[in-house]
Formats: sequence, C-alpha cells, structure tokens
Amino acid sequence: MFSRKKLMAAAVVAAALGLTGCSSSSPADEASKKDGAYSIGLVSFSQANSTSNNILVGFQEVADKKGWNTTLVDAQGAPDKAIAAIQNLVAKKVDAIFYTVFPANAMAAGVLSAKAAGIPVLTAGGGLSDGVQATWDFGYAQGVASAKEVLNDLQSGGNLLALGYDLGGPCGGRGQAMKEATANTDIDLTFQQVTIPGQVQSGQQYAQAWLAAHPANSGPNVIWSCFDEPAQGVIAAVKAAGRTDVTIHGLDGPAVNLRAVQDGSQTSTVWIDATGAGRIAAEAIPEVLENGVDGVKTIDKVAPFTVVTKDNIKAFVSQHPEALKD
Repeated sequence: MFSRKKLMAAAVVAAALGLTGCSSSSPADEASKKDGAYSIGLVSFSQANSTSNNILVGFQEVADKKGWNTTLVDAQGAPDKAIAAIQNLVAKKVDAIFYTVFPANAMAAGVLSAKAAGIPVLTAGGGLSDGVQATWDFGYAQGVASAKEVLNDLQSGGNLLALGYDLGGPCGGRGQAMKEATANTDIDLTFQQVTIPGQVQSGQQYAQAWLAAHPANSGPNVIWSCFDEPAQGVIAAVKAAGRTDVTIHGLDGPAVNLRAVQDGSQTSTVWIDATGAGRIAAEAIPEVLENGVDGVKTIDKVAPFTVVTKDNIKAFVSQHPEALKD
C-alpha cells in the first residue's frame, strides 16, 4: 500500500524519468489485462496539496489490492506539466489515466490525445469534457455548503476576503458558489488568487494586508479560503494581529484545520472524504474501461463531504477519527 510519503517519492522518480519510454504490449501484458491487472497512469495536481495526495492514496489502496501497476507523476500545480504527463502516459500505453483537480478544459491537449489512443481519462475535481469519461466533483456543491456558513456570519453585511484559485477545478466551482451567494448583498467582497506552491504563505500575506485595511470596528469581518491550506496562513495572520473579531472558513478539512475548528481558531471547514473518493474512482475503472471513450456513457458524481463546525466537531471526530491523522 502506498503511504503519502511513498506517493511523493514515486512522483519524484516518475518526474525524473519523464515517462519518455514507450513500450509495446506483450502477449503476457494482454493476458493480464483480460484478468483485470491494469496499468494506470496517475497525475497529481500537486504533492503540496493534501487533498490531492489523499485522493491518490485512496486510489492506490484499491490498485494495490487488485494488483494493478500504477505510474504517478506530480504536475506541481502547473497545467502544462499535467498535459505533458498525460501525453507521456499515452505513449506508455497505459490502460487508463486518473488525474486530480485541474479543470478538464485546461487539460484538453492531454485528454484528447488519450481519447485518440482509446485510453479513458478519469478525474477527481476536473469535470467532464470531451476525452474525460468520469469525474467526482468536490467543487461547487461543497462551495454552496461553505458559503452558507460564511453568510451566517454576514447576515447584516460586512467585509469578506475570499481567497480563490481559479486554476483548480474545485476552487473554480467553490469560488463561483461564493460569488453567487454574495451577489446582491451588502457584503464588501474582496477576491484574491493564491499561488501554488506557497499557498500557506500566500494566504497569510493577503490576510495581513486585508486586516490592515479592515479594522475591528468596520466588521463583521470574515475570511474565506477555497481550500484550507491558505486558511492556515490566515489563522497565523489573525493571531499575529491580535484580532478576535475575524471568523475564518475553508474547505477540504485536513487534520490541522480540523484541529483549528476544535480550538476555535477556525469557524468551519468542509471535510472532503478524499481518500474515500479515490477508492471510489479506482473501483470504477472496470466500468469506465467498458464504457469506452466515445462519451456515450459517463460518470458524473459528487465526492462525499461533511460541513464541520464547533457544533458537530466532536461527533465528527468520533465518526472519523482517521481525519485527525496527519
């Protein structure tokens, strides 16, 4: 079974090799495919992102149990690297490709090359498109749920700093949900785009500047991040400024942010069962292979999630003790 550390090591090796080799299928390879021993290419959005890592951990758990061969590449948050990885995996003649986070339309050059080769593509967070046959979304629906928590703190208007990342499919959907929720309100919305890598520091820097421009007596003051890692930087900035008037909301629910909800430094998070979503995607591989690449039969589902606040954190941890493990 791949641990998170092993996933990172495998990605480094794959990136170093460049996946430039192109091998033909032997009779033994064809026999193994008939037995369900598939070769799967995995493209990670970024090994610096815990949710992407956990999705791939879940996928790899199933792959290991089924005896599949996997090749992992870290795109380091760069769409061009993800496209190159997909194209190299096509040259490697894998049976299917699974990638995380990047919007499908940004991956067109890669996924269309896979389609032309008859290789189905699955994604967690990227959405369906020509060449992508299956997706498990953790963007818009989760964003709607998070926006409700934010609006609870801004019922009479106020100031909102929203930290987005439009290069990622999930954050794009979450940002859309937040903009829709705050439209036609008296909320003073400031939207900023964080950088990856460096998302924690980016969140901290944006928060520092925004806090300076929005004193306590100008509130209510709320900071929302489309994923929780920038929120970690926000928490540091708020504490350093000695501010107790600011509520902080985020999504994904890594252990550090769940602990922040426990201690009150973060108001809410939306926990994504990322490992579970990865397992579900892996279990769907035979179905996706049977469906083919013509797009007639596709899978379009929402990844499981739970809104976590101070009101339900105790019950949540009791039900999901593994969520607090780093």
